[in-house]
Amino acid sequence: MIRSFIITSLIIPILMGCQRAPSQDSEFVSVSSRLMEAWLEQNPELATYLGDHRWDHRINDYSEAGLQASRRLVISYRDSILALSPSGLNEANRVDRQILLNQLNYFLFSADTLKEHTWNPLIYNAGNLIYPLLSREFAPLPQRLQSVRARLQAIPEMLTAARENLKNPPVVFVNTAIRQNQGSISLIAEGLTPFIEQAPDLAGDLQPAQEAAIAALQDYQDWLTTTLLPQANGDFRIGKERFNRKLSYVLESDLETETILTSAQSDLRKTQDELFDTARPLFASWFPDSSLTDRKNVIRTVLNRLSDNRPTAETIVAQAAADLDSITAFVRQAGLITVPDEPVKLIVMPEFQRGVAVAYCDSPGPLEKNGETFYAISPPPADWTADRVTSYFREYNTHMLRNLTVHEAMPGH
Repeated sequence: MIRSFIITSLIIPILMGCQRAPSQDSEFVSVSSRLMEAWLEQNPELATYLGDHRWDHRINDYSEAGLQASRRLVISYRDSILALSPSGLNEANRVDRQILLNQLNYFLFSADTLKEHTWNPLIYNAGNLIYPLLSREFAPLPQRLQSVRARLQAIPEMLTAARENLKNPPVVFVNTAIRQNQGSISLIAEGLTPFIEQAPDLAGDLQPAQEAAIAALQDYQDWLTTTLLPQANGDFRIGKERFNRKLSYVLESDLETETILTSAQSDLRKTQDELFDTARPLFASWFPDSSLTDRKNVIRTVLNRLSDNRPTAETIVAQAAADLDSITAFVRQAGLITVPDEPVKLIVMPEFQRGVAVAYCDSPGPLEKNGETFYAISPPPADWTADRVTSYFREYNTHMLRNLTVHEAMPGH
C-alpha cells in the first residue's frame, strides 16, 4: 500500500530528538516528529502494524477523498522539509532529510502516476484489518475485541471505496483477490469464534458487526466474480519509464536499469558456474554413463532428481517446524548471529494472505512490546489440481524448504 512507504524513514529522525541540537536541527526533528504523528493517525492500520495501538478502532480512508487528504499532508510536510537547508543540518539529519524526501516523493509518484489503488484489488483486504488485532496479545482480549468490532463496522465503507476506485485491473490480481476475500470471510465468520468464546460478554456487541461485515464481503465477492473479473483486462506491467522511476525511489539510487541488469547477468553466470560445480559430482554418481558436456542439462537433471524428495500438503508445516528447530540450533552452535531468546513461531499462513508468497516472516513492529515473530507457511490452495500441487512441491522440495526457512526465519530477515 502506497501509504506505508514513509514510516521507516520517520523513525530515525524522531530518535534524533533525544540529542541537543542547533535550531535548524531541532526544527527538522520537530517537523519529522509531527509528520510521523499525523501520518500514523491518518493510517491507523500502519500504526497497528508498527505497534502503536492508539488508533486500533479505525481503518484507513480508502476513498478518493482520503487519498487526496494524504496527498495534501505529504505535500505540506515535504515543503516544510525542503525549506530546511541541508547545509544547516548536522550530518545525520542531512542524511535523514534526503531519505525522508525520497519517501515523500515516492508516495506522490505512487499516488499520482502508478495509481495502484485503481488497479490492485489486493489493497482492499478485510482480513488485514482484523488479523493483527487477534494474532498479537498486546492488550487484554476484551480491549482488542472492541477494536475488532469497530473495524468490522468499517468494512462496508472500505468495500464501497474499492468498487469506486478499481478500474480494469489485471486478471491475475482479481483472481487472487477473490481467493483472499473468501479467506477474509472465513476469518470473520469462523476464525473469530474462539476469541469471542473467551469474552462472552462481548458476543452481543460483536454479532451485529460480524454479520454485517460478512454480508458486505459476500456481496463484494459476487461483485469481484461477476462484474470485475469479466472486465479485468489490465496489464500488470507498469512500463519502462515508470519502472525506472519506481526503481530509483525503492533503491534510493541513481543506478540505471542497464547497469543493474549487466551486474545481474554477471552474477547469474557466476551462479550457474557454481551450480554446475556442485551438480557435477552428483550427476556423475547418479548417471555414470551420461555425458557431462551439456552444463544446463546436468544442472536441470540434478535439480529434478533432488525435487523427488519433497513434502506434501499434509507434511509441509511439520517439516518446516522441524527444519526451523534444527537450523536454529545450528545458528546458535556456529555463532552466526546472536539468536534472541524469544522463539520464532511457525504458523499456517491465513487463507486471506495466500496467493502471493509461499512464506513470510512477520516480525513485531518496532513500537510493539514483547511481540512474537511469526514464520508463516502456505500449503497449496484446496482448489488446485493434482498436477499443480505436484509442481508446487517439486519447486518447494525438502531442500528448497530448508533454504526458505533460512531465508525467512533463521537467520532470516
